[in-house]
Amino acid sequence: MNQLVFIALVTMVVLIVATIIIIPVTKLMFNVAVTVVPFIIISIGAYFMYQHLLKRNK
Repeated sequence: MNQLVFIALVTMVVLIVATIIIIPVTKLMFNVAVTVVPFIIISIGAYFMYQHLLKRNK
């Protein structure tokens, strides 16, 4: 019985620690995505605009 209780406690602790670690990481990743994705879209758009202008000027 003691072994089962020990396994249950270890499992609980691991889950709690995992949750504590994962939540800030997920928030950080979300913040990075929110910051980076529009920047990438703008960069691609600017690149195509630039190519279009170069072709028109030649």
